[in-house]
Amino acid sequence: MSFAGRHLAPYTIAMKQFRLALLLPLIALAGCTPPRSFVEAFHSGTAPAIDSVVLRPTGPAVYADLHFHSPDGNVVAIHRDIVSSDASHPLQVLSDTRVDADAAQQKTGAIFTDRYPCGGDHYHAVIRAYLIDSNHNHSNPQDYTISCSE
Repeated sequence: MSFAGRHLAPYTIAMKQFRLALLLPLIALAGCTPPRSFVEAFHSGTAPAIDSVVLRPTGPAVYADLHFHSPDGNVVAIHRDIVSSDASHPLQVLSDTRVDADAAQQKTGAIFTDRYPCGGDHYHAVIRAYLIDSNHNHSNPQDYTISCSE
């Protein structure tokens, strides 16, 4: 065997044993599940919840009011995906956006408003949204349909 024109020596027994000694702990750890207390230490708090979505078509745009609450008051972002769309061009949907509602408001119920411009286009799009808090908990996913058909 050669590399860059130089002859390489075959694996020695010691090299094979060393490689096996390095792999055995990794193989053993791959089947382990961390203790529940360890998992809870890094995944704490209560997940936020999207309570409802109210759509407000206004002609040139559709507004989506996402009503939500967070027992911990620590929602930091909203994530959105386009599930389906019949638009003739790609829709410009920001996947992650900062949520600026204060903690007290989030605990009692807050609203995040999203705007989807229609312009002269006629399309329908299904959007899936969920909230993310500072503990990396995700809310329930909520689907809603934007209809720019008027």
